Amino acid sequence: MEGVVLVLPESRPIRIPDGPGCLFPTGGLTAHWQRPASQSRTGIVVLPIQAGDYQVSTLLADHLARCGHHTLRFERRRDWLEADRDPAELVPHLRQYIRDVSAGIDLWLEHGEVDPQRLGLMGVSMGAIVGTAVLSADPRLKASVLVIGGADLSDILITAEDEAIGEYRNALKARLGLTDDQLATRIREILSPVAEMNPTGKVDPSSILFIASRFDRLIRWPRSTLLWERLGRPRRWILPCGHYSTALFLPLIKWLAKRWFAGRL
Repeated sequence: MEGVVLVLPESRPIRIPDGPGCLFPTGGLTAHWQRPASQSRTGIVVLPIQAGDYQVSTLLADHLARCGHHTLRFERRRDWLEADRDPAELVPHLRQYIRDVSAGIDLWLEHGEVDPQRLGLMGVSMGAIVGTAVLSADPRLKASVLVIGGADLSDILITAEDEAIGEYRNALKARLGLTDDQLATRIREILSPVAEMNPTGKVDPSSILFIASRFDRLIRWPRSTLLWERLGRPRRWILPCGHYSTALFLPLIKWLAKRWFAGRL
């Protein structure tokens, strides 16, 4: 069976089979290791947004590698929100993804080029939401930059004013024969057992840089603030923009990430 593929600079695949204990078998996952030009031993995990191509995470991984860090950029097992799937699959998908990231880090460290005491993580949007769960589960990650993430995935899915998520909700309602209120109840019930999404007390707030968008209509301000509070009110930058217009601040985000990781790894 296919597994997680860690693509090294020499294009040598390393596979982690889904195996009998896999919670969300899809044939595996691919991560990409990029080495810096320097002899640095710091490593940063980069997690993607919820769907589409990997342009954002690739850009960030390339930037961090140019800054002198090894980077490990993860793909997804599948897009997170697909209306033809039972929304209950989000729970095993999340839990398996947390396992996948830790397994990928294990393989990465086996090569001896990255110091296991100097690991970080960066995630944007869904990558920040999932990254929070990864940080809670894997204490090896000593520094992180979380960009436009939020707490309570169920509420985010229910309240987001976003075309793609709106289409997802409408397709689910049509397929399952539910009203808006019934769908909201269903989503809350499904996601209620995901304890990994609550990082309260599990992560050192001094290790986190939290970047929020004040006028975000996808991850609304109360959801962003709730995650920030659950993380222990870490250092926060508030950008005067919406979710997608955060791209206008990408040069600033890259500069902030460079400084944050340089000072902590």
